[in-house]
Amino acid sequence: MSLVATEEPGKLTDALGPVSSFSEAASSAGEGDWVEGALNAGLGGLETLGAVADPLGGVLSAGIGWVLEHVEPVSSWFDELAGDPAQIRAFAETW
Repeated sequence: MSLVATEEPGKLTDALGPVSSFSEAASSAGEGDWVEGALNAGLGGLETLGAVADPLGGVLSAGIGWVLEHVEPVSSWFDELAGDPAQIRAFAETW
C-alpha cells in the first residue's frame, strides 16, 4: 500500500471552461454524486454567462487553458516552472 495518491489521467474536456464543468457535472451525476453534479452544473452556468457577456474572452481563455493543459511542450514547461499539479495534489492528499 502506497501513501502517495495515484495520478488520474486527464480528459480531453479538461480546461475548456463551461464544457469542462458540464462534463464533470454529467459524470458526477452518473456516479450518483448529485451534490457535486449540481455544483458543477451551477459553475458551468456561471461560466457560460461569463462567456456570453464576453464571448472573445471566453473563447480565448478556454482555448489557452486547453493548450496549457494538453499541448505537451507547453504543459511540461509550466510543470517545470510551477511544479506538476497532479504530483502536488497527490502529495497534498497524503496529509
